[in-house]
Amino acid sequence: MADISEYTKILERYKSQDQLNSVINSENECQRAVSALTSIRQDLSSRMKLGSSSGAWDSLQRILQSSLSICCSGPDDSSRKWKFVNAVLLLSMNMLSAGKTTQEYAHSALGSILLMMLTDKSCPTNALANALKIFVNMCAGNDQVKTLLWQKFLEAYDPNTMRDFTDRLDDSTFAILEILMAGIMSGSTERSQKLVSDLQGNNLLCGILDRLHSWSESQDKQNFDFAYSIVTTLITHGWFSDAFKACEDTIDVPSDRQLAMTRVLEGFLVTTEDISPVYGHGLAETLYSDMFCEICKPLCIQIMKKKIESVQTERLASFQTLTLECLTALIGVSADIKDRLIDYHSVEEFLDLLKKADSMIGRRTLKSGLPTEAGKAYEFPDLKRQLVGILALLVEDSRTVQDQIRESGGLPILLSQCNIDDNNPFIREYAILCIKGVLKDNQENQAFVASLEAREAVTTDALHEAGYETSIIDGKVSLKKLSKE
Repeated sequence: MADISEYTKILERYKSQDQLNSVINSENECQRAVSALTSIRQDLSSRMKLGSSSGAWDSLQRILQSSLSICCSGPDDSSRKWKFVNAVLLLSMNMLSAGKTTQEYAHSALGSILLMMLTDKSCPTNALANALKIFVNMCAGNDQVKTLLWQKFLEAYDPNTMRDFTDRLDDSTFAILEILMAGIMSGSTERSQKLVSDLQGNNLLCGILDRLHSWSESQDKQNFDFAYSIVTTLITHGWFSDAFKACEDTIDVPSDRQLAMTRVLEGFLVTTEDISPVYGHGLAETLYSDMFCEICKPLCIQIMKKKIESVQTERLASFQTLTLECLTALIGVSADIKDRLIDYHSVEEFLDLLKKADSMIGRRTLKSGLPTEAGKAYEFPDLKRQLVGILALLVEDSRTVQDQIRESGGLPILLSQCNIDDNNPFIREYAILCIKGVLKDNQENQAFVASLEAREAVTTDALHEAGYETSIIDGKVSLKKLSKE
């Protein structure tokens, strides 16, 4: 173990421009310098003492700045030019283990230089990865550095260079960027907001969502999880609605980025025990108005009518399923969201799409003659079951929804869903549950069902399971509640 003064002298030596020129241009000198820096990095005690010295960080600043100037100028004829730079970066990364004061020294000395590296197209991938690792260590547990670095990061790029930067990173280096971003986002609504509201932050978010979509398709779980954590942080801080709108595409509706975000949202809502923090940020309104009413419903109707089979159709089918699952999750746990959706007359919209889907898409059963395997994408498998399930949640203990269903002509369509449909597994059970809620303590709805013509009384078994029995008198159906005995 060398004395720390010896290590200090090593750093002082490589501050000399002449010495750096020799290191960069001579293989032997470069190897000697790399070995010297490696010896410091491997000496834990001395490394930590150096990390606590502002003078050591000033030396590293001069060394890195000068060596990068040499490396980034002229032709890159070998990897030797970057070997020394990477040795400096690795030493800097390991010196950051000394604590909070060290993080602030490092940020002050190296922050701007490392950001310049990230914007330089001549910088090789391994150097970019090491620079990002330094930023990760620099920010760990230090909110002040996170805020300062994040602001500098956003100011360092214009729209073109930000997209170029994210596009040229390989997956493993991009994963380090995601770890950095997840750390910066954590614990701060303001820092998270800049990923959505700032132009460069939004460009970065788009790059993350592009990778997220790609990794979800390739089932790259580790990299997917890194990106997933960033989007869930946005959701937790209430920025999903803003991010969703910021990721619109004039060509693809919904865009792959919006689909990726919705996939994360659905996973978050289904797996998170307490989702109450996200209630008050317009999430339900975005899901219902922007995603269901403006995207899912009109496009589903158009595609079902024309029977369009395409990549766009498959994207929409996935998006529709995820959107309705998200709405189901929110309605199931929040009475306030349920009431708001009722006030928006969502019942009529859900019923309208159910009617159109029922008229345009045939029921798949053994008797229907249609194949019983899952239907084509343009048939939107499970759409009707999801709509009936949402209506069942909305009608539970709600006289308003009971009446809305009757007044919108929804009772016949709900009764007609009490049949097996392999394209909509368990739709019969969901329909029975919904009908039970529609008829509960509602004389008008019970009278409506009782007034159906005998030829329409095809749901006797379903009504029985819902707690009612029927009999035909003078060609009409009479309905009464079953005895509990």
